[in-house]
Amino acid sequence: MKNVKIKIVGIQGLEDQSETVELMTEGTLALRQNEALLTYEEGEGIGQKGVKTTLHYKAPDTVILKRFGAISSKMVITKGMTELCRYNTGFGEMVLDITGERVEGHLDETGGTLSMSYRIDAGGQIVSRNQVEITVKEV
Repeated sequence: MKNVKIKIVGIQGLEDQSETVELMTEGTLALRQNEALLTYEEGEGIGQKGVKTTLHYKAPDTVILKRFGAISSKMVITKGMTELCRYNTGFGEMVLDITGERVEGHLDETGGTLSMSYRIDAGGQIVSRNQVEITVKEV
């Protein structure tokens, strides 16, 4: 397990109404054969203070994103697949469909990149399209 700096840029929204969120944080990177595990804490700047996140990349096309703390969720993003996600906001739970559109990763002992795009649906309606670009660098 290595200490790393993590930069996350996320774009979410629909059509011409999108929002970009950027997070810089420190965390850890653990590698196994064809898998990588990133762990970090969300920041107060994006309204997620005290939320711990793990991103489990299973090469070549799956990311499992888990959040623990004030909000909790488990999202499985697999290219070409739709998965059910229970998202607890602290005010209640929502059930969402997550459809993976793209997952690409290139991570090694010194860091690398992980990117994905996915669609979120609720009640049969598209809620948002999301793109996430993650850059990891060894500390």
